Amino acid sequence: MVDLVTRLLVRQEISFIPTIQLRASIYGAIIGELVFTSYFAASNYDEKPFFIYEPIPIPFNHAHKRVRLAQMPAYIGIHPDSRQFVRWSREEAEYCCFEVMTSCSITPVIQRDLQDTCIYQVLTDTPLTACRIEPYPDLVFVRKIGDYWAMSTNSTTQCHSAHSPDSDQYKVMDNHAITLPPTALISTKTSMALSCDLFHLPRLSIQSKSKLVLYQNATINPVDEEVIDLHSFIHNNTN
Repeated sequence: MVDLVTRLLVRQEISFIPTIQLRASIYGAIIGELVFTSYFAASNYDEKPFFIYEPIPIPFNHAHKRVRLAQMPAYIGIHPDSRQFVRWSREEAEYCCFEVMTSCSITPVIQRDLQDTCIYQVLTDTPLTACRIEPYPDLVFVRKIGDYWAMSTNSTTQCHSAHSPDSDQYKVMDNHAITLPPTALISTKTSMALSCDLFHLPRLSIQSKSKLVLYQNATINPVDEEVIDLHSFIHNNTN
């Protein structure tokens, strides 16, 4: 609770209010009082909220290089009616914790005209003419996103189901090999963990009943597969 209050703190003031008449106390004469005023960021109940999203640029292979979208904001807020945008940089989002709070002590300026920016083109599934890319030097990218693991490597990856028996005895198991595409979303919530050539994916517990959706060609498509081939999805997308 103390951490949440600190994150929402915007400003503090200390004012001295002198007394009209001196008052005695065990510590001496009281000449005035100190008033501490704290200002906190709080949402307006009458105001429609912005929907907050965290863009996660997953590395992908492009022109024989390993890259990802550059200069992406840490968070974006979208107004459902006016489609106004709010962008938080990494520095601005340092004191934000949108997982448990509806406000942030730092609120950037609301922007109205973002048709020429990369984030607008990503969200509207239009050609990414305003986007920049940057090299991604690491061999492996793994990030937990909801009920999925997002992973990216240079090429396809061989994996096996990983199961650790509780006893110290050997166990005969039928672990079929799984070939993952270079860029993919993998769900391990209904299967065992995966042990791959360069990384290990633990089994995920089911966090919610909501399904993953892919936004393509101005349509929202629910996806229920355990392995989603983002590599093919990206390279087959003309945008």
